[in-house]
Amino acid sequence: MKRFVGILLFCLICLSLYAENGTVVLINRRSSWFYYCLDPEGMQGDVKPSVQDINNGNVTFFAVGPQSTQKIDALTPGTHYLLGFWRTTDKEQVPVLSKRFQINADEIIEFDLAQETYKMVVKESGEQTTAAVTVVPGRIVIDNNYDDWKVIPSSAVFSPGFIPDYFKKQSLTGVNYVPIKHSLFWGKGGTAINQVKLYRNDGYLYVYISSYSRMTVGLSYYFYLFKSRAVQEKNKYTIELVVDDMADTSKVILWQKDRKNYTVIGELKCSSFYLEARIQLDKLPVPISEIVNYYSIDLTSSYYDNRLKIYEEFFFTTLYGKDIITKADLKIH
Repeated sequence: MKRFVGILLFCLICLSLYAENGTVVLINRRSSWFYYCLDPEGMQGDVKPSVQDINNGNVTFFAVGPQSTQKIDALTPGTHYLLGFWRTTDKEQVPVLSKRFQINADEIIEFDLAQETYKMVVKESGEQTTAAVTVVPGRIVIDNNYDDWKVIPSSAVFSPGFIPDYFKKQSLTGVNYVPIKHSLFWGKGGTAINQVKLYRNDGYLYVYISSYSRMTVGLSYYFYLFKSRAVQEKNKYTIELVVDDMADTSKVILWQKDRKNYTVIGELKCSSFYLEARIQLDKLPVPISEIVNYYSIDLTSSYYDNRLKIYEEFFFTTLYGKDIITKADLKIH
C-alpha cells in the first residue's frame, strides 16, 4: 500500500508540473518569412520597438516559414511578450508586431500572424534589418532556407557520374523502356538527383532533394510505396513531389490505385537546385509505423515536355521505411 501511495504521489507531481505549461501556435499564412522572439531580454513591451532593437545583437530570433506553423511549448502561466517582424522588400519601413499576452496553465493560444496588428517602423538612412536568426537543430521550416537540413544525414547520395541504363518513355505512341542514350531530358531540369534526405518529426515527414541541374517546370519526383515485392505485384500508393518554378503552385500529392484523382498531402518549396517538402503524417494512406516496419520505396525523377507531349522517368534506388531519420537518431541535446 505504501508503495502504491508513493507511485500515486509521484504521478500527481508529474501531472502538476506538466499542467504548469502553456502552448502558443504561430500561424503564418503569408508568402513571406516571419521572425519572432518571445520575452526578449530588456524588452517587456513597454517601449516602442525600433530597427535598432531588432539588430542590437541581444535578441535571438526564430523563423516561421511561408505557409507554415510553429508550436512553442513550455510557457509558464502569466504575462509574455512577443516581438516579431516580416521579411519585407520595403526599403523604408518594417512591419513590426509588439504584443503582450496572458497564458494560463494547459492553455493553447493560436496567433494568426496575418490577422495581427503591426506597427510600421521607419528605418533610419542606411539601416537594415539583419537580425540573427537561430537554426534550431532538428526543426525543419519549409522556407527555402536549407541551413536547418545540415544536421540531417543523407538517405541516398548519387555521384555526378550516375547514369541509369534505361528509362521509361511515355508518348502518344505508348510506354516503352528505352536505353538512356536515347533520352532527351536526362540530366536536365533537375532530373539528375544529388542527395535525398527523409526525416520524421512533430507529426510530419520531411523531404529534402538536391539536384545537379536547375529544377524547372515539368519536373516531378516520385516515391513508389511497396508493402510487398511479390512478382508482378504493383504498388498501391505513390507520392509525387510536383515542382513549379514559375508560380507558387508546387505541391506534394498522393496517388492511390484505382482512384482517378490525387489528394494534396503536403507543401513544397524549391530554389534552383534544392527542394524541401513536408507531408502531414495523418494524411499518409497508412500509418507511418506501418511504413517504417514493412514498406520499401522506389525513388524516381521524371520530366514532362508539354510541347512534345513526351514524359521520361528515371529510376534511382530503393529506400526503406525503417531508414527514415528521426530526431532521436540525431543525438541532439
